[in-house]
Amino acid sequence: MPFSYWAPRFLTGYKQLRIGLTLILLGYLIGLTPFLFNSGTVVLTIATMILGATTAAIFSLAMSFITILANTPDEAGQIGGTAQSGGYLIASISPYC
Repeated sequence: MPFSYWAPRFLTGYKQLRIGLTLILLGYLIGLTPFLFNSGTVVLTIATMILGATTAAIFSLAMSFITILANTPDEAGQIGGTAQSGGYLIASISPYC
């Protein structure tokens, strides 16, 4: 919960976004690595917690990307419409793949 709340609040500029997205990528890599090896329960529990935190952060950040990147309300509508159209296009072909 804290990661989904604070990620969009701290990552408002382009420089902060670059640093934040790099940290989220590293979180995913660190969280997924123990699953590739025969790790113990404690290590897998910590890895799962790291993956949960990074997933919460990236989801809330993805939801706020439209307003972060747009300069005007009209531009936010255009970006949101394009993103939604692309998502529906990908979703419409996914059952056949």
